[in-house]
Amino acid sequence: WSPDHPHLYDLSIRLMKNGEVTDEVDSYFGMRKISIVKDKQGYNRLALNNEILFQNGPLDQGFWPDGLNTPPSDEAMKYDIEATRAMGFNMLRKHVKVENRRFYHWCDKIGILVWQDMPSAAGFIAPDDEDLQPSEEHKSQFEQELKQLVLTHYNHPSIVMWVPFNEGWGQYDTERIVNMVRALDSSRLVNNASGWSDRGVGDVIDIHHYPDPRCPDPEEDRASVLGEFGGLGLYVEGHTWQQENWGYEKLQAVDELLEKYEDYYTTVRNMEEDCGLAAVVYTQTTDVESETNGLMTYDRDRIKMGAENILKAHQGIIPPRIGSPLRKFIETVEVELIAPDPDAAVQYCLYVPGQEDKWNAYEGVVEMSAPFTMKTKSLWPDGRQSRENTYSFHKATPFPAVNIKMLPGLHVDYYTGNWDSLPEFTDLTYDK
Repeated sequence: WSPDHPHLYDLSIRLMKNGEVTDEVDSYFGMRKISIVKDKQGYNRLALNNEILFQNGPLDQGFWPDGLNTPPSDEAMKYDIEATRAMGFNMLRKHVKVENRRFYHWCDKIGILVWQDMPSAAGFIAPDDEDLQPSEEHKSQFEQELKQLVLTHYNHPSIVMWVPFNEGWGQYDTERIVNMVRALDSSRLVNNASGWSDRGVGDVIDIHHYPDPRCPDPEEDRASVLGEFGGLGLYVEGHTWQQENWGYEKLQAVDELLEKYEDYYTTVRNMEEDCGLAAVVYTQTTDVESETNGLMTYDRDRIKMGAENILKAHQGIIPPRIGSPLRKFIETVEVELIAPDPDAAVQYCLYVPGQEDKWNAYEGVVEMSAPFTMKTKSLWPDGRQSRENTYSFHKATPFPAVNIKMLPGLHVDYYTGNWDSLPEFTDLTYDK
């Protein structure tokens, strides 16, 4: 069993008495292995069925506008998982919530890995604090429910990691809790604490960083994962829960969101090679309540950036970037296009009369003296091509210089000299 080949075996169990079936149940099972292995560079990687697999998934909180924690239907749960796969993710982190068992059934059937959080208990510690010391009653209740989570979900092949604690919420006796989970289920990985209060135990070191991605320092025995990042917010009129909303960074347009998302995943791919990053979790699957940082709107009416664009962002199939972020010029502007990959060819189209559909191969800096719009795309020898990206450049008229003599009562200190190179500031004198 794997996300790309979620093969499941049918299972029938019959209770027989004197050759007659007295009871019968049908089910299924899957065969898969999750482990930590070393790659050729010595980095610890997550391996599925003994093959290294970079795990990429969204933070999935499982909220719904018409039921909060309760999905409206079986089909609704199934849709979220299908949409997640269509966007190119192979994993999801089920965040501090336990879903209806049908949710995991569809994860098994459709094919997606699951990092399963334990819902957080009361109390909180900052990153550098010691573990909490809750009452025995608190410990007993938390551990009973954690055991039930593991034992009742043990047979789902999609679940590959247990996450007992998140960002210091209710975190206590971390090493003992990790050992308890391992004793219950030695076939899966354990993430001792997603974000913040790592205790050096478990199978992964997991950090959170918003909005841009970061990589934990590699360790000898544990894999490095980024348990939360991103959180790029985009408000969609008519599809939010409330007018006041937030994201870790609020953007104004889909193109702006998509370009930043593509840049973040370019960084992720580099970190995978350069510092051994083994998995990432992007925040998040959908908008929820006051948060507008979802890949989908809260009502699931739309995927903000488009599933295919998100998929291509994960694969590095992105359009070229311009060399300078400036979009205004006075007399002329030179536009440099930078390919996302040395193997990719760059094409551009200028939206000027008679040229709207003419694509040109980029061979050097493009110089323009009138306002214009440029459309760009990247093409690979094997036929892959990026989405089309659009940049608009505007001509600006500079404000005339102010004659300070016409401003009575204004006293100005200014320096004179040759500014072709930086002066020795301590030697400067000024005129009044």
